[in-house]
Amino acid sequence: MWQVHSDRQRRVQVLSGHLEDIASSKHKLILQLEELDARRKAVQLERNQLHNLDAPTSNLPNEVLAMIFEAGMDLGGGPQIDFGRIASHVSHRWRSIAVNAPRLWTQIRYIREPLVAKSKSSKFRSHTTLPPNLNKAITYLSRSGMAPIDICIKNVKEQDMMPEFLQSIADHIGHCRSLCVLNTEKDAFPQILKYASHCAAPILESLSVLSGPLGNGFPDTLFPRGALCLRTVALDDLDALPSFLPAIASVRQLQFSKFQIKDHESYGNIRNAFMALHSLSHLKLGTYGIPPPDLAPIELPRLRCLELDFRTYPTSFRNTIGLINAPVLNCISVAGWVIGHRDLPELAMPETICPSVCHLKINGALAATRGFDLMAKLFPNVEQLTLRGEHFVTVGSCQKTLKKEDLNQILVAILNREEGEEEHERDEQVRWPKLRSIAVSALRLPLEVQELRSTIFKLKKYGRPLETLSLPEIFWTEAPGDADALRDVVDVEEYHDESPAPFGRVL
Repeated sequence: MWQVHSDRQRRVQVLSGHLEDIASSKHKLILQLEELDARRKAVQLERNQLHNLDAPTSNLPNEVLAMIFEAGMDLGGGPQIDFGRIASHVSHRWRSIAVNAPRLWTQIRYIREPLVAKSKSSKFRSHTTLPPNLNKAITYLSRSGMAPIDICIKNVKEQDMMPEFLQSIADHIGHCRSLCVLNTEKDAFPQILKYASHCAAPILESLSVLSGPLGNGFPDTLFPRGALCLRTVALDDLDALPSFLPAIASVRQLQFSKFQIKDHESYGNIRNAFMALHSLSHLKLGTYGIPPPDLAPIELPRLRCLELDFRTYPTSFRNTIGLINAPVLNCISVAGWVIGHRDLPELAMPETICPSVCHLKINGALAATRGFDLMAKLFPNVEQLTLRGEHFVTVGSCQKTLKKEDLNQILVAILNREEGEEEHERDEQVRWPKLRSIAVSALRLPLEVQELRSTIFKLKKYGRPLETLSLPEIFWTEAPGDADALRDVVDVEEYHDESPAPFGRVL
C-alpha cells in the first residue's frame, strides 16, 4: 500500500502557504500601482493645467483659437497634412476646440494605402495594401457638420465598400464641394456614385471619376435631384457621358483621360452630348486611339482653352484637332512628342486652321520641334508661346523623362532659317510672325548667351515682334549675370506659371 511521506507533505503545505503570501503581496502591489497611476494622472492633469495657463494661447478665447486652427488649414500643406488630428492631440483644451470646429474635418480621405516593405529591393517589395480606415472616415464626416467637404476615395476594392461608409456618403453629399474617385475596382465606384446620387448635391463644384470602365450597377442618371453648381468634371472615357450628361449640363471644365472614338455611330452620340454643353470653356483630352476620318466637327462656341495629350497615340494629333471647331479658342496646350520616335507622315499638311489661338503651350518643346511646321500652320496667330520643360527620350523599349530644355535649339527651330538665307527667300514660311512673348519653365544651364542673343536678334529681324523672354527660377539663382547680357535684345523676366489647373485640386 502506498504511503505518503509525512515530511514531504509538511513541506508542500509550507510552500503552498508561501505562494498564497506572494499572491497576496502581488495583489497589494497591483492595487498600489493602480492607486499610484490614478494619483499620477491627477497630478499630471493639474500640472498640465497650471503649465498651460502660461502658454501663449492660454488667454485666447476658444472662438479665436478655433479661427487660428481653421487658418492653419489654408497654409498650403495639402490634404495629406491632417491638421485637425494634429491640433486635437496637443492638449485637452485644444482637443475640445478642434473636435467642435467643423472646418478642420472637411478633408475626407478613404484610401487603401500600400504596405511599405522593409526590404529596399524591388524583387522582394511587398504589394500588400492596408484597407482604408472606415472609422476615421465616418468620424471626420460626422465632425464636419455642414461645412463644405472634399471627399477622395482611392484604390479601394469592392470589399471596402462598407454599408456604413456608403450611407455616410449619402448623408453628407448635400454639403460636399468636391468628390474624387480614383483607381477603384470597376464594381466598387458605381456603388459610390449610386449612393451619392440619392440626394441633391447643391454645392458640388468638382467631380473626378477616374477608375476605368464602368462596372455593374452604374446609375442610369447621376444626381437626378440636381447638382446645379457642378462646374469641373474629370472622367476616364466617353462611355460614362450619357449617364453624366444631365448632371454636367452647366459644366465649364471637362476632362477625358481616354478620348476614344470607336465608330461613326457612337461618335454621333458623343458629338451631340458635347454640343449640349453650352457653357464649356476648358476641355482636356487624352487621346486613346485614332479617330476615323470624315467626321463632322464638334461645334463648341464658347471653348477658350483646349489641352491635348496624345503621347499614348502620337498619330492622333491632327485628326483630334480636326474634330474641334471652336471659333473663340485662344489657348491650346499640347503634349505627346517623344525624342527618338520617327516623324509622323500625317504631319505633312493640315486641313484645320485655328486663327483665334494666340497662346500656345508645348510640353516637351525640344521633342516637338519637328512638329513646329504643322503647329505654325494650325495656329498661325500665336503671340504667346509657353515651353514647358518636360520631354521624353526613347531608349530601346523604354522612355526616360528629361526636364531641362535647350532653349537656343528650340528658338532656332522657331526661326526656321538657314545660315545666310535672305529674308525674301522664305517669307511665306515664317513661323508665328506675331510672336511677342516666350516663357520657359525649365532650362539647361549654362546658357550660350552670345548664341542665344544672336538667335533672338534673328527672330526679331525676320518679322517677329518678340518683346519678352520669361526664364525659370534656376536661371536667376545660378546665372543672374546672363540677364544683363540679354536685355539689350529682349526684356527678361522671371517665369511664373499662371495657367489655370481646374483638374488638379483633388487628384
